[in-house]
Amino acid sequence: MAKKKAKTKKSTKRISVVRTMKTTLPSVGSYYIRPKAKGQSFSLYLKRYEKGKPVKPHEKIDPAIYYRFGISADMTATDAKIKLDEFRKLNKASRLDVARQDRAFKRYNKARTINQVLFPQDLVDVFEEKIRLENFGTINHLKKKLYIFSTVQEIMNHLKITPEIYAENSKIIFKYFADHQYSMNYCQKLISMMNDWGRFASGKGSGFFKIIPQPKGNAREKINDQSQTKTGVRKEALPMTEDLLRRIISLNQLETTEINFFKATFYLGLRPEELMRTPNGGKHYSKIQHISGVDVVSIYQEKLKGVPDNKRTKHIPIKWDEQIEAVKIIEDQGFKKPTYKAIKKIARALNCNSGNKALGLYSGRKGFTNWCFDKGEKSFQSVASWLGHLDPTTTFSIYRDREQVMLGDSGNNTPTKPPKVAGE
Repeated sequence: MAKKKAKTKKSTKRISVVRTMKTTLPSVGSYYIRPKAKGQSFSLYLKRYEKGKPVKPHEKIDPAIYYRFGISADMTATDAKIKLDEFRKLNKASRLDVARQDRAFKRYNKARTINQVLFPQDLVDVFEEKIRLENFGTINHLKKKLYIFSTVQEIMNHLKITPEIYAENSKIIFKYFADHQYSMNYCQKLISMMNDWGRFASGKGSGFFKIIPQPKGNAREKINDQSQTKTGVRKEALPMTEDLLRRIISLNQLETTEINFFKATFYLGLRPEELMRTPNGGKHYSKIQHISGVDVVSIYQEKLKGVPDNKRTKHIPIKWDEQIEAVKIIEDQGFKKPTYKAIKKIARALNCNSGNKALGLYSGRKGFTNWCFDKGEKSFQSVASWLGHLDPTTTFSIYRDREQVMLGDSGNNTPTKPPKVAGE
């Protein structure tokens, strides 16, 4: 009798687990596809972890809930893997976005509860409403602006500086930036917000305000140096080269489609998001033959803001064999974006990261300029147009690898205007 009860209890427990799995997907572990019948079918498994170690055997997922992952039992293993990858990306993006919003909300509320003398609540409310009304960007852009303003409040409440004396205390502000390892890009946003608030607040009081200048010379160098030592700081993309690409291929750690991603962005100078939109066709990708007989690829630049839609398309002539291969990769849709984890693993294996540069998704594009000149190109204006830069000085000052020696006709490979290099 006791045995029967135990069996009944065990059976009930098993059913309970299945029901829980159907309603609430496990959050600790990773799902993966295990091919069957030479890839014509598959099974879905969950690999769980306890105290950082995998639990065996892995849990086989009931096909009844495949729909939760956007897959179905009649798919091939390859198709199911693609859909599962999409599911992972969407879930990760959702989790990261929720985490960012949570941090921003907490920081925003914290700023509203500290020193109300420097930031009176009534003025803060009006200024934030002004930010909302002037916002031409997305909701996320607005959230970022409000987040930056909350950071400004924290800084000024800590330093106890009023708007009227922001400028004369600029060095103290810059030292705060350096001590807190803020990136130069973020410092510029903070200074812009400080000046906006200063003009607004002073206009409601004394009416006098002198803007904070951007950091230069030693202050700028100190901020840059300190920000590079911060753990997890995003680094400049390491420019791709033919040699680096060969070394990546020789490791045999990336899939062919992932290597093709680097080839397409490198040989055509594409932004990662531009390459990933080419399967859409239409304005995002097209190919025509120029009257000279050269094929020309047209790519739409979604990133350009404040530019008329009909001026966002860049045209890239296919001049070299590597570019012919890159075009074939695009037209066959034989590319896939490598994961950050895979790229970091490769960088460690090759020991290729140096200083403030790291192998990344933009590495292909960042190596395009020097590659063009290695192939015999002599015009910065041409390379700038292929990259989609409205101003050739951007190509010269940012997209040229300064660690490489350039030999050629100096009259043709310099921009029409002197380059404005940050910090000079």
